[in-house]
Amino acid sequence: MYVMILLSFSLSTVLVTLIWFRFRRSLFLVWKLCGYRKAWQRMEIGKRFYLITGIGFGTGLLLIGAISRRLDEIRIGPVDVGKAFAVTVGLGTVFS
Repeated sequence: MYVMILLSFSLSTVLVTLIWFRFRRSLFLVWKLCGYRKAWQRMEIGKRFYLITGIGFGTGLLLIGAISRRLDEIRIGPVDVGKAFAVTVGLGTVFS
């Protein structure tokens, strides 16, 4: 069950990343035409991509928390949340 939960977090990160890739090229072009510096572009990426990924992770965490309270077979601890967070951030960083 833990592997399924971790896979769900990973797939949500991949989904957000694929959506990000669809708009990334045109967004970078617009920023370049508007004269955005690289530092501003990085800040915008962090604000958009990581914020959306964080919201998705938090939603998944709330759902799995609710499920684990109802089912005794699933036990989620801080270590599990940390591992899922590391996978989510790692995948998001690699893909962005």
